[in-house]
Amino acid sequence: MKALIITSEYYGSANKIGSHHLARQFAKRGMEVFVVSFPISPVYLFSPNKTQYLHRKKFSNGFVEVENNIQVFVPNAIIPPIPEIVRYLPFVLHHWYRLTFPNIGKTIHEAIGSSAEIILSDSVFFPFIPKFIEPKAFIFRVPDFLSGFWASNKALLESESRLLHNADLVVTSSRLLQLDLSQTQQIDAKFLSNGVESSRFEKEMDIPEEYIKSKKPKAIYIGALKIWFDLELLTYLAEAKPEWDFYIIGDQDNLAYLPKVANIYFLGEKSQAECVPYLQHATTGIIPFQLDTNDLVNHINPIKLYEYLAVGIPVVSTHWKELELIDAPIFLADSPESFVSMLEDSLSSSPQDRDQRKLFADKFTWDSIASSLLEML
Repeated sequence: MKALIITSEYYGSANKIGSHHLARQFAKRGMEVFVVSFPISPVYLFSPNKTQYLHRKKFSNGFVEVENNIQVFVPNAIIPPIPEIVRYLPFVLHHWYRLTFPNIGKTIHEAIGSSAEIILSDSVFFPFIPKFIEPKAFIFRVPDFLSGFWASNKALLESESRLLHNADLVVTSSRLLQLDLSQTQQIDAKFLSNGVESSRFEKEMDIPEEYIKSKKPKAIYIGALKIWFDLELLTYLAEAKPEWDFYIIGDQDNLAYLPKVANIYFLGEKSQAECVPYLQHATTGIIPFQLDTNDLVNHINPIKLYEYLAVGIPVVSTHWKELELIDAPIFLADSPESFVSMLEDSLSSSPQDRDQRKLFADKFTWDSIASSLLEML
């Protein structure tokens, strides 16, 4: 069986998204998995940060096997369909594949043939894929509230709508996304939660070097540092709790500034394996998101939530609607002041609390989530 995964996020990224985890689960079930992600372009050579471009370029000549049963391809496009271009030149979204080298359609066809058992896509940037390959089942996965990102980008919103209505199965990562599609698109979408690979945390790892030099409680954040990450809240927490240390792991390129507070440590991007000891030896996991982002955050079901809980550490998060529906054993803060108070409350976590958190995470393994998806088909 062959499965084609179309995703906006590069498979080799340290920030693993749901489609990446599902790709791995398909591969474990013996499928040949082919992953295509958002294209690179020579224009990125003029970007201040060329690191990601150079890394992805290694996968731009055709599919390259990166794990057992998983091959990755990053198209090379003369004009990439970046939202700022698509907004004013919508035809780019539908025709950028014509100026790819090697040609994306030919590359996919040579690797997979003219059909596949499954196409799973989470991306609105590949509306032309049916030109190249006909799947037995087309699954469109909605991981985020697209209007929250690009409310004024008519071309991208129209692309999403067409993909939704052409899919054999639509799944959403949050219940609010499921409700939104029912109301706005009249789509009978199915809820398919995000989850965790709990086995990653079974082996106890050594304490990270950054932790050894401090005896303070340690708050950890691991994940994307994008528009929803609340730098002001993080600064407030660090200044209000100088007896704590705050460690932030993620790509800093999207941050407007780095707070100059002595007990905040930005550690940059790390692989999934490298993140494990930082979680295991942290005191508390934090999710300091801001809610004034076009309703984007209200629809988020964060993967990091399940990873924190799988380790057993307490979790303190900004309070938003989807987290209420998940009903996890975590602290939900309605204000900066309550966030500070809940950090202190998290210090009284008991071994029984730790076990309860792990048991909750065990209900959301990627293995069981992939099984649910295949049963839906």
